[in-house]
Amino acid sequence: MKRLLIALVAAAFLFACNNEKKTDESAGKAEEKKETAAIAYPYKAVYSSDFSMGDANHAKTVLDLYKMWEENKVDEMKTLLADSVSIDFPDGNKFNDNTADSMINFAKQFRKTLASVKLTFDGWMPVHANDAKEDFVLVWYREYIRLARSSFGQNNFATCFFNF
Repeated sequence: MKRLLIALVAAAFLFACNNEKKTDESAGKAEEKKETAAIAYPYKAVYSSDFSMGDANHAKTVLDLYKMWEENKVDEMKTLLADSVSIDFPDGNKFNDNTADSMINFAKQFRKTLASVKLTFDGWMPVHANDAKEDFVLVWYREYIRLARSSFGQNNFATCFFNF
């Protein structure tokens, strides 16, 4: 009798414990309302404020270009570039010659001044501007360079974006 009582209590306890999560329809609707509620920003974006996650293949292309730069394989970059190229550098300088060949020549000349380049990445994110229908890759990285005619090492910290 004692065993039967213990078995019944154990069975009741097991059936009383329910680990299934119940879906609360009202909670789901509240979350939906949060996402669709417009936020009043104090500024209007000149370009766009409607971004979503972009194509991860664009990030791969950008990281491949960085790897080629780091390994001094500048000539190989041409396979990943379009016919026209423009670059906005982190220090505010711009390259607007607009041909891949001239960009490769420019990069080769500059890379010759560097004995070594080491890159470390804090993160990257491909994004898509929904209203403008353009893709970008945001990159946060650190570049450690050693000049060709000096043992002085220079650290450059940069946040860049690439437009596809």
